[in-house]
Amino acid sequence: MRRGIIIITTFIGGLFFFLEFVLPEQWFGNPNIFSEWMPTVNNFLMIVGSFAVGIGVINLVAVHGQQITKKGPAWINSAGFFTGLILMLLFGFGQDVFPVFKTGFNFLFQYMVVPLGATIFSLLAFYIVSAAYRAFKIKTTDAMLMTLTAFIVILGQVPFGNLISQSWPHFLQFPCLSAWIMNNLNSAASRGVLFGSAVGALAISLRIWLSLEKGSFFEKGS
Repeated sequence: MRRGIIIITTFIGGLFFFLEFVLPEQWFGNPNIFSEWMPTVNNFLMIVGSFAVGIGVINLVAVHGQQITKKGPAWINSAGFFTGLILMLLFGFGQDVFPVFKTGFNFLFQYMVVPLGATIFSLLAFYIVSAAYRAFKIKTTDAMLMTLTAFIVILGQVPFGNLISQSWPHFLQFPCLSAWIMNNLNSAASRGVLFGSAVGALAISLRIWLSLEKGSFFEKGS
């Protein structure tokens, strides 16, 4: 019964958004009823999303609480999670009541959350360099072209590349070559990847809409 309710709800929801998008604003002299209901449906989706966020918080509390109670190997990280969660909730909800809490909230967000996020993203640079080192080993013609292209683009983005090529013809200078590669070759490849991703997303959306995707409630799907 639960599986059937989910299938019906998913199909009706997908059909609603599909008809709201494809039908004109005036349909046989009458306004598009799906467009009129869109604000209400969007409000409902925000409410459901809020419940999803709440369920996520409950799940995190349960997992990290179990780590602390059982003294797991990463219990200190779980304690840090609870400390940050409690402080952000306290300062976030209390900043309208106690002005001093607003200072605490800004301090936590501007001087802890933002720098920590920047630190996490900066660590990706090391993984990118490692992946580039493995990918740019010149063993084939494709690898040689990739390495040469990356070399030109990198030199075109740094002052050193402009310095060593500024006496060359304009179309051979590294900044000019780098801009041409990024605006022409890279754009065409990116559009091809995006087009393929869009087709894949459409296929997955149709499978979910028609309840063909395998999962907890669609284990019998094809």
